[in-house]
Amino acid sequence: MVRANLAAGHRRLGAAAVPLALTVAVAAVALLVPQMKWRELDRQDHGRLTADYLVEATGKGPPGTAARRVGELPGVATAVSALST
Repeated sequence: MVRANLAAGHRRLGAAAVPLALTVAVAAVALLVPQMKWRELDRQDHGRLTADYLVEATGKGPPGTAARRVGELPGVATAVSALST
């Protein structure tokens, strides 16, 4: 009787602990993943918007034309065209 009760106790504990652990894991993912994504998005936005110089084209033509012309100047490593949406 005692042996059967002890064996059943482990099964009952396992039956209760597994759903509880899965619930905690799913809740942690649901709460932490969006915050990690927002933090990474902010980091990438900051890296993308940091520049030594900003050249604004006000003339006609596609926006990439100014970036190509600036990119061909000596000493320019990278020129990127951006169009606000």
